[in-house]
Amino acid sequence: MSTPAPSRRSYSDADKAVLLAFVEANDGDLQETSRQTGVPARTLNAWLLGRGVNDDVVQLYERLKSGEDDLLEAVRDLQLTAAASLTVKLLESVDHMQPKEQIDLLGKLNVGVGILTDKKRLERGEATQITETKKSGGLDTYRRKGDTEDANVISEE
Repeated sequence: MSTPAPSRRSYSDADKAVLLAFVEANDGDLQETSRQTGVPARTLNAWLLGRGVNDDVVQLYERLKSGEDDLLEAVRDLQLTAAASLTVKLLESVDHMQPKEQIDLLGKLNVGVGILTDKKRLERGEATQITETKKSGGLDTYRRKGDTEDANVISEE
């Protein structure tokens, strides 16, 4: 019985640009970058040599290097993408688990993605929770039965 070949991962232009910035931040250490990101060193090396890299990747990489784009935000985007991808893979492989275990796993994964999302929002200076207070006008805001308007009708019993 043969083992199935591992699936090939595809990388967006933004992924490649961020990962190339990782390589640079690690002083060109492909093995360290591979360890940190899970991307094979051979793939990183191919991109450094220009294979699989288009003009969009180069332009985004240059913007990240210059500080024009926020590298930290790009890294968080990459983390969210990786978390979502991992979630799908895990859920595909949990057929042997009991439904309660599957629900528990999904809950934990959702918490992790939620934490990453909150961190990203905090870095942008955005709210991480929405609180809303509604003022109630009380029963005076409702029309009494018998009024000509038919909106918000309540009966007087």
